[in-house]
Amino acid sequence: MKIQSLILLAIFGGFWLIFAALQNDTIFKNSFCRIAKNYHNENGNIAPGEYSYQSFTEEFFVRWDAKHYASIHQHGYPQATQLESDFIYAFFPLFPLVWKISGLPATGLHFLNYIFFAVSILILSFLFVQKTHRNIYTILACCFPGLVIFLIPYTEALFMICISTAVYGMIKNKYGLYFIFMMLAAMTRPCYIFVIMAFAAAEFYFFLQHKKLIESLKNLSLQALPLLIGTGIVSCIQYASGSGSFFRFLEVQKYWQHVLSIPHNIRDWSAEGFSINYGVLVFLSIPLVIYLFNLYFVQKKKSAELSNLTRAESFIFIASLLYIVQLSAFILLFQGGSLHNLFRYTICTPFFYIALALGYKIIQNIPKSIVINLLAILFLIGFLFYGLTPYSTNWNFSDLGFFILFGSLLWWYLQDQASYLYYKIGLFIILLVNLVWTSYLLNMYLSDAWIFT
Repeated sequence: MKIQSLILLAIFGGFWLIFAALQNDTIFKNSFCRIAKNYHNENGNIAPGEYSYQSFTEEFFVRWDAKHYASIHQHGYPQATQLESDFIYAFFPLFPLVWKISGLPATGLHFLNYIFFAVSILILSFLFVQKTHRNIYTILACCFPGLVIFLIPYTEALFMICISTAVYGMIKNKYGLYFIFMMLAAMTRPCYIFVIMAFAAAEFYFFLQHKKLIESLKNLSLQALPLLIGTGIVSCIQYASGSGSFFRFLEVQKYWQHVLSIPHNIRDWSAEGFSINYGVLVFLSIPLVIYLFNLYFVQKKKSAELSNLTRAESFIFIASLLYIVQLSAFILLFQGGSLHNLFRYTICTPFFYIALALGYKIIQNIPKSIVINLLAILFLIGFLFYGLTPYSTNWNFSDLGFFILFGSLLWWYLQDQASYLYYKIGLFIILLVNLVWTSYLLNMYLSDAWIFT
């Protein structure tokens, strides 16, 4: 674990070396500027051009959703509602509370959130990854193109450490620990419906094996109870703050206009966000739907692949896959074809990192030729259809997220080649490219450019 901690520290340091270097005009114009333009905010005028990175200041670090969390943190719900509107009740109180207790400025949350992320990776690797693979898992965790979400004042890092600690309690049979941190997770963001549905569907899989209804209902009740209580606490806090309704956090969802519809005109709010979201759809969501369909409706009996896992590991693995698929389906079916936020709600969650850790044990039982051919087919199909979307008329740097995601998943699968030089070089290149990409996205955030999440 010491080596893993050093790896995570070195990666964070490497990220800041890159970001600080690209704040220098000379370095920027002789490196990044040769391959891409960059966003810059000059007195509210935002445009791509040959600009070095934005200053990392308090003023620039409170953007997008962070503004709403800052409003709750500084004023509480009543005044925040007056300053904005009642949609502020869609934002849950635990993150602003942690912010307030920490006493940190907004820029300090950059470091605190990375610590939450790093500790979560250490917990999950301890629980699910063989000792010989933990260092590789730690590096790979920082290779995915949504890493920037854990570096801005959003709830993802806090949610991740709460769920990771709760899962530790589940696996180690410490229900009190599970209860407390799952309750806290429910107070971080409105996740209870999706988590409970994922747990219910996973429990149903085991019910199909043992046919013990009372046992399944008992398990589900114990799993769901802290989520319901945590959400109930949020409801009471908001009601006491003047929301006027115990269900205001649900009622205000109308502002996001989530309406069930057939997906059409696949799009996003930014080219950068689209490149990652489209990759998630092709390389993750669709294959997982196929895998789960096979697991539930074709095999019918316990999967041979799951025999490598304990009952608790199998449960959280299936629940993690279901969570990712549910959020993917929600984005597709309730946003009219917009993929906005898909990667944030899938690969920037603890359930994705759980799926990576346990999924590697599962996928090793599938013949390598099948997996490699499947990845190649997905890449070719994804690459070809990418060109038919309005966000890819010309290939450029903003499309890089798609390729980083594919490369990271390929190297995740090839972990058994970790002793070979080509694997080490490839892993270093993927990590380096992703850190540059992450620095670019963070600069977009600081510049208040096109919203990618």
